[in-house]
Amino acid sequence: MLEAARDRASKVRNMTDPRRPHPNPARTFVVRFALLWGALLSAQAFLPSIMTGAIAGTVASTAAMLRLLGARPEVLGDTVGVGTATIQIVPECTPVLAFLTLAAAIIAFPGAARHKVLGCAAALPILWAYNLVRILTTLAVLLWAPRLFDVAHSYLWQGITICLLVGLFVAWAGIVRRAP
Repeated sequence: MLEAARDRASKVRNMTDPRRPHPNPARTFVVRFALLWGALLSAQAFLPSIMTGAIAGTVASTAAMLRLLGARPEVLGDTVGVGTATIQIVPECTPVLAFLTLAAAIIAFPGAARHKVLGCAAALPILWAYNLVRILTTLAVLLWAPRLFDVAHSYLWQGITICLLVGLFVAWAGIVRRAP
């Protein structure tokens, strides 16, 4: 009897032993995110048609929006020009990489699969619209203040993109945490 009590006490001590590693939710999220992000980026690299389609779609939607704004864009392959300004749409100019980053974070976060699917589905049009605004304003900077193009393109919009991705993820995670 005394032996059984000692065994139970030993098991309880081992469960609360500070030397025993406990799962860390933040570490688990970061590891999952890194693995998913790497897998998604690798998959995208092996499926070039995704980027080809994204570039074509970005060029077409940029040209369409410019026409709606009264401009006469010139499109040649992956370039869009207005007046003296011409930009080339490369893979980083599409919303694909931003979406893959946000999707990896959403999928890595604990929650129901349906919330993850809805989060990713909602992110697509938001990121597409944001990217269109980013390209149009960068084109405007190139047209009216060309000396500021590198600052706007390389620093301003990169920072805003990161803030947007973090903001969208935090908003989604907050909704998921309150969902039944």
